[in-house]
Amino acid sequence: MTAAVAFNAVIGKVESLINKVVNGINSLIGGFNKVVQWAASVLGESWGGVAKLNTVSLGRISVYGDGGFPSMGELFVARERGRWTFTDSGFYVSNSILSEIIDF
Repeated sequence: MTAAVAFNAVIGKVESLINKVVNGINSLIGGFNKVVQWAASVLGESWGGVAKLNTVSLGRISVYGDGGFPSMGELFVARERGRWTFTDSGFYVSNSILSEIIDF
C-alpha cells in the first residue's frame, strides 16, 4: 500500500466521521422544523424552516503511478512508482509517457 493510498483511507474515515455528526445535527434540525411548522400552522403562519447542513467531501491525493498531468493546485504524490521527470512546463510525468510525447 502506498503512502497516498493509506493517507486517502484516513481522509475517508475523517470525512465519514464528520458526515455522521452533520447527519445527526440535520436530524435535530428536521425535528425542530416539524415542531415549529406544526406550531406555525396552528397560529395560521407559514414557516420555511431552518436550513440543514451540507455534508462534506474532502479531497483525496491523486496518484499518477502510470504518468499523467495533475490539475492546477492539485495535491499529488510524485515518484510513487517508476521513474519520474520534472518537465519544463512544470508537470511531473513518467518517462513512459514522455517517450510517447517526444523522442529521446
